[in-house]
Amino acid sequence: MAIKASRNDVWMAVIDDRAGGAAEKLEALAKAGADLEIVFARRTPEHPGQGILFAGPIEGAKVTRAAKARTSRAWAPRSRARWPTTASTSAACRRT
Repeated sequence: MAIKASRNDVWMAVIDDRAGGAAEKLEALAKAGADLEIVFARRTPEHPGQGILFAGPIEGAKVTRAAKARTSRAWAPRSRARWPTTASTSAACRRT
């Protein structure tokens, strides 16, 4: 059985750690017609009340515009995303 692997950019967004926090961010992408292959969210103990949502791939002009449209805590490619973290979390995020 052959396996095909490819590299895709994963985008990141800061979310509120509450019911519906991830849905708020994903709704705009869904309306733009995003075909996401991965969605992952986690709490951030170093920032109580917040979490991080990872999703990808963000492809196509319409979906990319939808991801960038939110000016407050917008989506960003993980490699360019800035999130104030502890040293151990920051080092783990830089690993590829």
